[in-house]
Amino acid sequence: LDLSNNQLSGAISKRIACLGALHLLDLSQNSITKLPGRNGIGKLRNLEEFYFRANKVKKIPSSLADIPSLMMLDVSDNNLKSIPDVLIDVMKRRTGFVFVGMG
Repeated sequence: LDLSNNQLSGAISKRIACLGALHLLDLSQNSITKLPGRNGIGKLRNLEEFYFRANKVKKIPSSLADIPSLMMLDVSDNNLKSIPDVLIDVMKRRTGFVFVGMG
């Protein structure tokens, strides 16, 4: 699902969890300030690629680590100060995991 460049702003609803069959989600280049945690993004169990480049979040939910199929994560060009330790651990363990962020 490509929702990039759609002038989305504010917080993403936890109703995004209803899209559990998604394999790719691109929310890049919007003005999103908050992602839902465990009951939102963390419920997208089939998500393989998540593009969240160029938004306005300061923090990404640690529940991204709960997504067993996630292999591509782009959170570059946000206001992030750090990445949750649990997510860093997952990235290190998954062979082939691609991470773009913190820059």
